[in-house]
Amino acid sequence: MDNEQEKTGQIRQGTILFLPLIEFLELVYGKYALAKGYEEFAAQHPGVPSWKSVSKWYFGRQYVGPSRASSIKKTDKFAVVIKSYLGEIPEVFKGDEIVWRPYCEWVGMLLSKEFHPVLRRTWLGFVTADRDIALSDSIEEMNSLAFRRKIYESDLAIRLSSPTARKILIEGFSKATDLTDLAKTNAPSVGLCNYFVVYLRMMAWVLANHVHNYEQEAGALGAADLDPFLKAVPHFDETSREWTVPLKGLLEAVANAAGRPETVSTSGYLGQIWADSLPGSDPASKQRLIRNWMKDSPDKPDPSSVKGLIASVIPKLESAFLRDKGILSLAFSYAWMLRRLFALMEEAKVPEIVAREAFDAFREEYSLALDLMAKEPEGAPEPLPDAMADSDQSSPSSYASSQSSGRSSSPLDCQ
Repeated sequence: MDNEQEKTGQIRQGTILFLPLIEFLELVYGKYALAKGYEEFAAQHPGVPSWKSVSKWYFGRQYVGPSRASSIKKTDKFAVVIKSYLGEIPEVFKGDEIVWRPYCEWVGMLLSKEFHPVLRRTWLGFVTADRDIALSDSIEEMNSLAFRRKIYESDLAIRLSSPTARKILIEGFSKATDLTDLAKTNAPSVGLCNYFVVYLRMMAWVLANHVHNYEQEAGALGAADLDPFLKAVPHFDETSREWTVPLKGLLEAVANAAGRPETVSTSGYLGQIWADSLPGSDPASKQRLIRNWMKDSPDKPDPSSVKGLIASVIPKLESAFLRDKGILSLAFSYAWMLRRLFALMEEAKVPEIVAREAFDAFREEYSLALDLMAKEPEGAPEPLPDAMADSDQSSPSSYASSQSSGRSSSPLDCQ
């Protein structure tokens, strides 16, 4: 970090297949969510820089490290704290000190010691390939239709994109005369959805990471254990011709796991359990709140309310996995993010087939990730990967077709 403080460099803006995490989080959680989260982090670690300083130094168009002694002291403290989380601090510069924002921000997350070596190696390979594509041409060339077509013809896009999205985008880049012409098509909205596909794949790996860690200690999980996660993933119901609602699916699964009688509604059952845990609480108010969460377009659940509901329902759960610390909180976080991604796709008028493929990618990737983690012990060496080197290890479809041994089929496989 000391060396990096003396550097300045161009921060190249833009996206290939990975949105900068900061932009993604602001898109999903709101403009000020990251600042609020950082401020909470800073409150736990006195002496680190303020959000105002961090955003000025690292998130502008020019990377300029701190120069005052007091600021450098704060970044030194920040480096110590980050290293305690990551184990190491990544070198973010490449070539003539050009910084590719998506790479920097994703690497910062991927080096977490909480992640399985296979997850880190696989996704570091993906973001490195993304960076290398981004820095392979000049800024002027990056704005050309030919460059954008090259992106979606790359091995990385074949691995991570929605197949239909790739086809639509490549056709759009071929037919359009310039970016203005392209903007008149559905390519921009399909491109936005494609960023979401990448993030959904990563979400699947994070879930698989949690499941793998639990199974190492407690044995294999069944479909019922994962229902709150599975039912939260949107799918198109062929009977009703409507999409399922993430929070509604999650809450129904939680109620069923807690023993809901068939004659009692989800909101009625959970609301009563919640109210019973709080002497003097009105069941009707809790039930109304839960019904609001189950709407097609709900307000974001208040974290303290979610925490209260979870605490009240845990004693009713038979699944040791769902009772495990933080698992239901993670399920609620997943459900809300899935809801926001689906809403953004709706707003952008993403074609139904592309949306289907996006959420199917989550299920495919989960099964692949869990199988790969099961095959490699935690203590295995961890070289930096070439993510494209072995298609059988990086493609859900080719992996599934060649898989003949290893972990038993995942509960997600039948969804």
